[in-house]
Amino acid sequence: MKKIILIFCLLLGGCSSQANSQSMFNRVSFSAGFDTFMALQGNDVSEEAFSEKFSEFEKKTYYYHQLFDKYHNYDGINNIKTINDNAGIQPVQVDEPIMELVLLAKEYYEFSEGKFDITLGPVLEIWHDLREEVTNGGNAELLSMEALEAAEACTGWDKVEIDEQNNTIYLNDSCASLDVGGIAKGFTAEKMSEYMNSLGMTHGYINAGGNIRIIGNKLNGEGWNVGVQVPMAGMENNSLAANAVTEGESMVTSGYYQ
Repeated sequence: MKKIILIFCLLLGGCSSQANSQSMFNRVSFSAGFDTFMALQGNDVSEEAFSEKFSEFEKKTYYYHQLFDKYHNYDGINNIKTINDNAGIQPVQVDEPIMELVLLAKEYYEFSEGKFDITLGPVLEIWHDLREEVTNGGNAELLSMEALEAAEACTGWDKVEIDEQNNTIYLNDSCASLDVGGIAKGFTAEKMSEYMNSLGMTHGYINAGGNIRIIGNKLNGEGWNVGVQVPMAGMENNSLAANAVTEGESMVTSGYYQ
C-alpha cells in the first residue's frame, strides 16, 4: 500500500552541547511499522546505552503498529482488523491502547463537529481500492454519488459499541469498519515520548514519518526548530520554513509532492 510521504527536516543546531556528562545520539528504523521510518534522537550517557533504548523504541513502536493495523492479522493480537472482521458478529476484547485511541478519536469527532471520523472506514476503503487499482496499472472511474452514499450509510458512531469495563469494542453493523490512519501515528508518537521519558530520556525528539514529538529542550536549554520544505519546490530544492517548537509540543507535516 502506498501512502502520502510526509515531508520534514529538523534543524539540529546546538545538539552537541552536553549536560550531566550526556550527549545526543540518533537512530532511524525502517522496520518499526506504519509503512514509514521512525527516527529517535535523544540524550544518553553513551552510544551503547542509547542503542539499548532505541531497541526498546523499535519493539514498542512495532507493537502499536500491529494494534492499529487494519490490513493484517498478528498472532495473539486483537487489532483494528480484528474489530472490523467481527463487525455484526461479536464484540472484540482489545488491549488498552486501542481502547484509549478509540475513545480519544470519539472526543476529536465531537470536538471537530464530525469532521474527524474514524468510522469512515467503508468510504475510505473505496478510495483505497481505486488507488491500488490505478497504481497497479489498471483503470478506474470515479464512483457515482449513489455508491458513496451507500458506503456513508455504513458509517457513524451509533455503529460503535464501547464497553470500557470489559475492554471490548463491537461494530453492530456488518458493513461498518474503523480506519485510524488519521490518528494512529500521532498517538503512537505521543505514547513513545512518554515511554522514552520513563527510560530516562529527557532531551530529544521522535519523528514518526513526519509526526514530530519534542521531548524536552536541547541539552543547552534552547528550543527546537522544525524546518518544512517549501511545497512544490522539488526534491532538489532545500528551501525551508523554520518553525519553533517548545518542550512537549508536536508538529505534523504532510505533502503529496514527493
